[in-house]
Amino acid sequence: MINKTKNDRINQVKYLLRKVIAKRGATAISVVKKMSELHNRNPKQASFSARQTRGTITVVELIEILDYLGFQLATIDTLSENKDIEIL
Repeated sequence: MINKTKNDRINQVKYLLRKVIAKRGATAISVVKKMSELHNRNPKQASFSARQTRGTITVVELIEILDYLGFQLATIDTLSENKDIEIL
């Protein structure tokens, strides 16, 4: 197991979100607007950016964003010889 700090994990999620948003040619603003429409929420872009920085985006929000952008979150069992993959 690799020892990573909380800030390392926060940066991992921020990088992942930026990467998948850019890969789809979207912007954080367009994703926030779409998430608001789809899930009847009223988040603001500034709030989304601040929550990314603080690392307070929920797993549910992360999965919703990835799903909207056409990605899936997967887990890989790194302790198993088979390296089993489970799609969330």
